[in-house]
Order: sequence, then C-alpha cells, then structure tokens
Amino acid sequence: MKRFLSKTIAAFSSGLVVLMAPIALSQTVQTPLRSTVQVTGNSGGTQTNDACRGFMFSATPAQVIQVTEPSASLSFRAEGSGQLALLVTGAGSPICVPSTGAGEGVTIPGVWQRGTYSVFVGDRATTGSPFTLSIVQEN
Repeated sequence: MKRFLSKTIAAFSSGLVVLMAPIALSQTVQTPLRSTVQVTGNSGGTQTNDACRGFMFSATPAQVIQVTEPSASLSFRAEGSGQLALLVTGAGSPICVPSTGAGEGVTIPGVWQRGTYSVFVGDRATTGSPFTLSIVQEN
C-alpha cells in the first residue's frame, strides 16, 4: 500500500508540473505603447495564408495589439535567422511582407486604424527558427 501510494503521489506530482508549466500565448497590448514591445518565439508552423503564399505560420499569433485611438503609427519588425514573413490580420485585408532571404529582417510600418490586430511570424521552413518581434509606436 505504501509503495502504491508513493507511486501515485509521484505520478500526481509529475502531472501537476505539466499542468502548471507556462503556456506561450500572446497577450493583448493596447496603444498608446509606452515603450517598444518585444516578443521572442519560434517562426513557422503548420498554417498557411493566401496573403503569404509559400510561408508557414503558427495558429497562435506572436502578438495581439489593440489600437484604441482613431489611428496609430506603428512599426512591426521581425528579425531572425530563417526566411521570415510578417503577417498582420485584423481590420481590413491581411498584410504580408516576406523577407528577401534567410537572416534578413522584415518590417511593416504604417498607420493603423482603431481595431484589434494579430501579428504572425512565418517562415519558409515548417520547423522555423527563433525570432524577435518588435513593435514601436511613433508619435
């Protein structure tokens, strides 16, 4: 009985560790941004998007941003070793900007209307590579 109980507790404890492990989900940030927002992750995934043919994306955005003003001047930049593409979905049509080669960063600057936008970092390779996404609000 003692042996059974100790194995049960060990299995239960292991389960708790798995259940309590942090999950990498993007949290929504709102404008106005007080400072640069930086997110790291792994590019690529199993999803495709017609706006970004040839690139694979995660089903979960790297970042969600809510523009609370009538408009905001934002710049999205992804840097990493893979052949990256930035995809922004939300109000209006999706916007995709691919890099021209491996290891080259990609930027989407612009004036964004009020609304909620999801930012994805894709890669030509499904396995992807580490990336850093920076979001800057210009005054």
